[in-house]
Amino acid sequence: MIKPLRAVFFLSLILPAVSWGVDSSREAQQWLVRMSQAAQQLNYQGNFIYLHNGKLESMRVVHKFDKEGERERLISLNGVAREIVRDNSHVTCILPDDKSVMVDKSRPKKLFPVDLTSQDVMRLSEYYNFELAGQDRIASRDTQIVRVKPRDRFRFGYRLWLDTETGLLLKSDMVDENGKPVEQIMFTGVDFSPSIADELLKPELMGREYKWFEHEKDEAVSIETEQNWQVASLPAGFAMTEHGKRMLPTANNPVDHFVYSDGLATVSVYIEKIEAQDDLMRGLSHMGAVHVFGNVVNDFQVTVVGEVPASTVTMIGDSVRYTQGD
Repeated sequence: MIKPLRAVFFLSLILPAVSWGVDSSREAQQWLVRMSQAAQQLNYQGNFIYLHNGKLESMRVVHKFDKEGERERLISLNGVAREIVRDNSHVTCILPDDKSVMVDKSRPKKLFPVDLTSQDVMRLSEYYNFELAGQDRIASRDTQIVRVKPRDRFRFGYRLWLDTETGLLLKSDMVDENGKPVEQIMFTGVDFSPSIADELLKPELMGREYKWFEHEKDEAVSIETEQNWQVASLPAGFAMTEHGKRMLPTANNPVDHFVYSDGLATVSVYIEKIEAQDDLMRGLSHMGAVHVFGNVVNDFQVTVVGEVPASTVTMIGDSVRYTQGD
């Protein structure tokens, strides 16, 4: 039995630790909101390296924010020359090896995949732990490390290095359940400018011989069509954020496309009418952090893709049901 005096002494040791843990989590959440604002609202340009699927890519990014909104250009610095130009409404991918240009509605893909508000982070705290993890130096700049740890096995975690002056994300490790990096991004140099010249956002790889593929918007989907397909099992926190019909380069007909997200992790479900029996995908595969699960339901190919653990795409893919006539 703990005597009163010893009990007071014992509590004096553990209560500051509990309070510090809460404060650390709240401060980490504030850093994430600041990071999101910095990624959208700063003018900057720099070089970064991207390690995924055993491949190391070197990229350059130019980002501008003004009264017209966000504009961004990504340039591949090694391997096949490629460029991606994004504005508020469109993303243009220039692929010189295929002599093609693909234009789609803008689906922002940032170094960290979300735009976070304080309310978003509070909701995400049901599914992730946020904590401060010390300081470091990246690209000759001081950074605060923030750790994002999932509360279950259905999502990856992150280690984030945020510039202490601006809040910009300078390094990101996406990690599996063992803390092993499955995807890494790190700036090697970055410059913050009061303004970015418009010329720096113009692509250099355009040519008359390029073929253009434009997807202005997803085709409208009726409520009846949407109700034909159901995902019966989703990890806690995941909900459908988008649904439409899309034309994929490998498909002859429009493909149903569903997007599910918890606010950090995102999973796409593609449903396509089977035309050839010799080109079906069943089961699990992966490329780096991206896991893919294939299934066949009622003569339709179901493909689930996402930067999530294998257990997530498997759960979702196994639960897709065709519900017409129920």
